[in-house]
Amino acid sequence: MELRIRVVPRLLRACRPGLGAQRGGRYASAAPGLLADLPDFATGSEALASGRYAEAVLPLERASEVASAYFPESAAEERAVVHSALGRCLWYLARFKESAGHYEQGLGAARSASPQAAANLAVAAGRVHFELGSFAAAAKLAAEAVEATPGEPSPILLRDAVEAAQGNATDKPLTALESDNSEDKAVQRLNHLVASALPDGFVAPLWKSDSEPAATSAVLDAELGEGQPLAQLLASSDASPGLTRMALLASAGQLAVAAGKAKEPWARPLLVRALDDFKVLEPGGPTLRPVIFRALGGLGTLTGLTGNFITAEGLFRAALDHADEAAMAHNASARMKIWRGYLFGGYADLLENSRDAEKRASEIDALRKRAAELGGNEAGGFSPEQLRWAFIYLPPPGLLREDAFKK
Repeated sequence: MELRIRVVPRLLRACRPGLGAQRGGRYASAAPGLLADLPDFATGSEALASGRYAEAVLPLERASEVASAYFPESAAEERAVVHSALGRCLWYLARFKESAGHYEQGLGAARSASPQAAANLAVAAGRVHFELGSFAAAAKLAAEAVEATPGEPSPILLRDAVEAAQGNATDKPLTALESDNSEDKAVQRLNHLVASALPDGFVAPLWKSDSEPAATSAVLDAELGEGQPLAQLLASSDASPGLTRMALLASAGQLAVAAGKAKEPWARPLLVRALDDFKVLEPGGPTLRPVIFRALGGLGTLTGLTGNFITAEGLFRAALDHADEAAMAHNASARMKIWRGYLFGGYADLLENSRDAEKRASEIDALRKRAAELGGNEAGGFSPEQLRWAFIYLPPPGLLREDAFKK
């Protein structure tokens, strides 16, 4: 695949109507029971559905306070729904601890009323805990959801992602999913691949090295090589690009670069396609908005390894601009810090291996210090544990599905 280098336009917008809505309907147009009498819920739900999260948060907070204080115990659906809506809103504002708290309040209300609703909310709360790095809490919530709804893909994907982040999934076969959804299968395979390619003790190959650890090379080729399972899933030609595929392409491309497989013919197209999808989708949110600078940084390293330092530096500079913009909106995310720090470290590696390395020594040192400030080691590098967490993908937490309380 031939790469067409071009300037990536400033496509980022804080909110996009409907973007990031993963599985599940909304109650904005038909609020259940007592919520129908709360104007704040109607106002907040409408703003939430349109992606106007800053406008949605105050009316949804007021509605949740009323529901918690005055709704009877029998109004489990209403309390679960309002806390779900507020949890989703707070997620997009990168207020993760508050988001998890409201999803868990909704879960508490739903447990006695609907196993399906409780499982939906357990997955949502667990997803937020994963973003916080609270793996024990995420694992506990995933186990609850798996038990309540055996065979449902979302709880299994959350459980497997937590295990992969901790490096515990490498020797386990993939759990069969009762789903024909190619995105579910691609998420599962990508996250398992991240754990297999970046085990504890993994040492990234040197920047100019033509070799990589044999085991890592084999597992990557077996999934991302031409015609291999994950490559086929990511190549699925849908009518239009999707957010999940976009994020998976970026993670797979970054993983290839981190593991020393940047020169493989299948590596570059992953990152280019992620950028192409981003241009079409223009996503917002704390985990999807960073895709652009993550993909640009990976492409910068890959391009530098071919000797084209001028183009590579242009890609890194564009990535840094987008990273700064994303951080202003979503800097509360711990994974955001790793994504940005990894970018600074990659740029430093590029400059250190250029012909102007001596002249730019102070700039290289400054980049490594910035990477270290964001969680890297003294040289600005990141551990396998950090990289696994950074490269794993899970969809954003959703709202309750409309059929969750149906008998």
